[in-house]
Amino acid sequence: RTAYRFFENEFRMITYQTIPDHQKTRIHKQIAFILEETHKDNLKLHARMIAYHATQAGMYETGYRYYLMATETALLLKSYRDALTLIRSCWEIADGAPKLVVTPEQKVKLKTLEIICNYQAGLPSQVLANAETFTPAEREMLLPEEQLSIEEAIGFSELEFGDQTKGLRSLRSLVTQSQYPAVAFHSAYALFGF
Repeated sequence: RTAYRFFENEFRMITYQTIPDHQKTRIHKQIAFILEETHKDNLKLHARMIAYHATQAGMYETGYRYYLMATETALLLKSYRDALTLIRSCWEIADGAPKLVVTPEQKVKLKTLEIICNYQAGLPSQVLANAETFTPAEREMLLPEEQLSIEEAIGFSELEFGDQTKGLRSLRSLVTQSQYPAVAFHSAYALFGF
């Protein structure tokens, strides 16, 4: 049974490679439109598939939008590693798609989502690496609660992976300065165990 599936998949790939590029583009475009129309009442569940076909058809704005939608769905389901894969797809489109304009605000949103997903997925080294890519101008674009979420992720990541003194200082700052009780409580609990 396994060998049959491998053959079937290989056959599918070989067949796909024989289709001319312009025809592949047309087929992917048709599939994306059919999926959008068929699932218009529940696009979030099918966003990843629509994004894939739209991107393959060169419809980069549509692909980007649906990958973001799929990311949000993955976050709601607490599937953080899946969300990270989808965020990478957004970055690939943002960095490589011709004629697609991704605003600085959209890039900040992607960076913020990436830090939060890495934190929730238990990847402190990635949190710290992503945090270093934020410019001061980008940090100014963050909403206060986004800033707090990022600072909390950085603080806990420093405790786990980096400089513990720096992590404690960051979390203490959140406890004393936070206007958001849930963030302050979570940080205080981690610091002091109460």
